Amino acid sequence: MRKYLSILLILALGWAFASCSNDIIELEALSKRPAKAAVHTYSRSDTLRVLVVGNSYACNAVDSYLQDMLASTVEHFVIGRLHKGSCSLAMHLNYAETDEPAYNYRKYSEDSVLLRQDECTLAEAIADERWAWVSLQQYSKESGQYETYQASLPALMQWLRLRICDDSQFIWHQTWTYSPEYEGSVFEPYGYDADAMWGAIEDATESVMRDYEFARLVPCGLTIELAKQSALGLSVYSDGRHLSSIGCYAAAATWYEALTGEDARELEYNPGLNEDERQLALAAAHQGVVSYEL
Repeated sequence: MRKYLSILLILALGWAFASCSNDIIELEALSKRPAKAAVHTYSRSDTLRVLVVGNSYACNAVDSYLQDMLASTVEHFVIGRLHKGSCSLAMHLNYAETDEPAYNYRKYSEDSVLLRQDECTLAEAIADERWAWVSLQQYSKESGQYETYQASLPALMQWLRLRICDDSQFIWHQTWTYSPEYEGSVFEPYGYDADAMWGAIEDATESVMRDYEFARLVPCGLTIELAKQSALGLSVYSDGRHLSSIGCYAAAATWYEALTGEDARELEYNPGLNEDERQLALAAAHQGVVSYEL
């Protein structure tokens, strides 16, 4: 049964963030899942190594702001982002099996961009580091169609498991819905209904976390739902599918908290965003993470 998110919006006077001078909206997700804070997945002396395999949604979530967020807390990290536009799980599997150099690969650390490479294969990216985490996601059009996960994900994960380290773990990156105002044909399977799309994504998320060996969930989809219900509204989108600067900031903060266990609301890094809007994005990210039992 689909789990539609019920969201309570409360006008909070004198909110806990001293840096925010105006009254802003506090977000609370009312979910059937018991709230459970994320736990640390590394010690601060370790190097956090994460490979994010995806499409343009992966770029939205990790390229712009995650490096600076992690640098405020994590002493050493390496984030790899392997990107192919509009890439589905089926396409990832095909590129893996054919060893096609289909991807743009970017790798960065706490203080620099380590590598920019075009025409990279999935095997090359996997072999590039001893990744502690490997993240996967579905193409947005198919993100609420669980049968598309079942058709390709088992074989893709088996292929990856044979090549990653024995102690590596998988992350599922939950992506977001289209804007209710979006009119592109990829929205047609959901009847151009963002609420229906979100319900389908929630169902697919529950199923993939139950059926496969994903040790962690990064719920960017829920974060964007929460942000949309705040004063941010549809400003989280740039074109109805991809995220704006404030939307990317919210998604990156979701990754930050899910990876580190640190409360995203305590992040001080501001790339030049309106402070009230930044606080709303951080509140949505925090609530998104703790609303799922990880």
